[in-house]
Amino acid sequence: DGKPANYHQKDYYFNAYHPEVQQYLLELIKEGISLYPDVDGIQGDDRLPAMPKNSGYDEFTVAKYKKEHAGSAPPNDFNNTAWVNWRLDILNDFAGKLYKSVKAQNKNVMVSFAPNPFPWSKDNLMQDWPNWIKNKYCDLLVVQCYRYNADAYKATVTEANTIVKQNNPNQLFATGIILMEGGNIKMTPELLKQQVKINRSLGINNEVYFYNQALANDTIKTAFKEIYPQKAAFPKN
Repeated sequence: DGKPANYHQKDYYFNAYHPEVQQYLLELIKEGISLYPDVDGIQGDDRLPAMPKNSGYDEFTVAKYKKEHAGSAPPNDFNNTAWVNWRLDILNDFAGKLYKSVKAQNKNVMVSFAPNPFPWSKDNLMQDWPNWIKNKYCDLLVVQCYRYNADAYKATVTEANTIVKQNNPNQLFATGIILMEGGNIKMTPELLKQQVKINRSLGINNEVYFYNQALANDTIKTAFKEIYPQKAAFPKN
């Protein structure tokens, strides 16, 4: 309809279908690795690579599609399967370019992606992460399993873990656990311990927390000391 493509009327993205945008991001990553040689890795979350599903009707992308489809314009329905897959291919190729670019600069720098659970990630933000791990474009996959209920968390992690095993049994996989949202702590120590216990029961020995400000909270500190007794140091206020 001629308006900027967006995700839930709040998040807007650069046009990741455009090679100049892709190159710009690759150069930023290269610069970061060059300026900070001790960096352990880089990570894209639900913004990289990603696009709102209603995107792709800009002049450049439409022209590219027409060139590859004998002059036919993209379908008006952005959920059209062939149209979706054509755009997914561009973003999947970008994930590969990103991985290869980082490794060409420094093979020891980790490339990590932290998308939402699948298929929600594909159906909303064009993130086909099973493709990324199948093609080995990802050293560490962190799926955002952000849930404030133990049963919902277990179901989300189990589904993600199954998809990982189906596409790359050797994939290094961690769950994303949310501690804070909008500056307010919603995670209780009891639920936090439950979620880590669920991970261990599923054979998952890694978790990543969002975001680090919660690590200074006394209740979270107490829970962490029980979960990770070998870790003595915690951030100070």
